[in-house]
Amino acid sequence: MAALHWARGPGQSGLPTRRPAPRLLAITGASHVTGWLPPLPDIIAAAHHRGIPVLVDAAQLAPHRPLPGEADFLAWSGHKMYAPFGTGVLVGPRRVLAVGDRFLAGGGAASCAT
Repeated sequence: MAALHWARGPGQSGLPTRRPAPRLLAITGASHVTGWLPPLPDIIAAAHHRGIPVLVDAAQLAPHRPLPGEADFLAWSGHKMYAPFGTGVLVGPRRVLAVGDRFLAGGGAASCAT
């Protein structure tokens, strides 16, 4: 069981001094507002150095740029690449994706992809 320790003392905020370890870092691959491209290789390397898997939301990135091969997971909506609305892509390790039930599988696509 995790324990919380509260910071106490002059000038301290009272926030926990220990936080739960992140289980996944989710980051955008590109901003749809400004076009900003985060330094994905550096961010992914830093997360992996800490043992944190990375999911890149590549909805704005996939149609225009190479995808980061270092990411553990990639996701994007299909309509950004002229696929039918409601479709999408989730790329990740087979050992992870094979566990559990599909969530919101529909339209018959799930039976074609298995």
